[in-house]
Amino acid sequence: MAIKTLGLAKFAPIRTLLKQLFACPQGTPKTVMGIEFKNPIGLAAGADKNGEAIDGFGAMGFGFIEVGTVTPLAQDGNAKPRQFRLVEAEGIINRNGFNNYGIDHLIENVKMPAMTA
Repeated sequence: MAIKTLGLAKFAPIRTLLKQLFACPQGTPKTVMGIEFKNPIGLAAGADKNGEAIDGFGAMGFGFIEVGTVTPLAQDGNAKPRQFRLVEAEGIINRNGFNNYGIDHLIENVKMPAMTA
């Protein structure tokens, strides 16, 4: 549900609200392999597997956003439960299994322009 809500940031008023409420503090820009990032705080793959909340996460001020993991075809991922807490080891096991809607769906979401009004 959070990803769907962040997906509403394709509309300018929602992006503005997200920027006001959740924007990351401005960090020192970093250049890595010739690419300049506005700050060193990024969002790793796994949070937005289908590229549905790119504008929402962008409005929050991340220096970079990695979408996915995506597979050629849609797949459900592993059976639930997919995550397990190891209390004694203070760890977590993640067995999500790359649940996603496939590369074609992701490409369409990446191409989708943000709305200005």
